[in-house]
Parts: sequence; structure tokens; C-alpha cells
Amino acid sequence: MISTIFVFLKDQMDPFVWQCKESHPDFFNAYMTARFPKRRSRKKSGVALTAEFSGTVTDSVTGEPVANATIYVVGQDMVVTTDADGFYLAEELPVGTYTLRCSAPGYVAPAEISSPLLAGESLIFNFILVPVTPVNI
Repeated sequence: MISTIFVFLKDQMDPFVWQCKESHPDFFNAYMTARFPKRRSRKKSGVALTAEFSGTVTDSVTGEPVANATIYVVGQDMVVTTDADGFYLAEELPVGTYTLRCSAPGYVAPAEISSPLLAGESLIFNFILVPVTPVNI
């Protein structure tokens, strides 16, 4: 039963929701939050000592998730990879400013995303990759 629900979400709902991203941003954000829940950072004495970032990587043409895309944390010794749903998560990070770069075979790399990450924060960085267009000779 759970696998049937997973397949329905992945094959039917996700593409529909991505099509509604621009016209219904509140619906899109609510769906993505429910579909890819964030895990909480560890806390000590009620104060978060770390932060995390997560997000999804999708194809700009099809809206489909991009599995095995690589997210590089520039200037750090950290790389995370997307799962079959195009989701990635990096958690228990020290506070600071992070610059992320995403790449996947067959796609043009987008510009870098840079943002400060504060204690206890859980930020979402979504990447939409553009497929490389083959050149006909």
C-alpha cells in the first residue's frame, strides 16, 4: 500500500504540483513541506547548535525530479546527492555562510546559491536544471 502511494505521489502528484508552482505558490510550498518533511536539528539545553539545508532538484523541461544530482558546498569538504525523488539534505552544519552549486550529467549548471545559515535554521534551496541541448552538425 505504501509503495502504491509513493508511486502515485512521484508519478502523478509531483508533476502536477510543479506545474502549479508559479500560479499557486502557497499550494506548492505546502505540498513540498508535507512531501519532504525536514528533520529537526539536535538541540542542547533547548538551543539549537546546528543548522541544515535541504531541497529538491528538478528538470526545467519535464518538471521531473533529477536523481543523483550533486550539490557541492563551495569552500567546504562536503557533497550531497539527491535521492530518487530529487531530494537532498545536509544536516548538523555549523552556522556560517554557505554557497551551494548543483550539477548533474546532461544538465547546464545553474548559478551558485549563497546564504547565511543561522543556528537552528532549516533552509530550503531548490534547483531547477536546464537540460543540455544537443548540437546537430
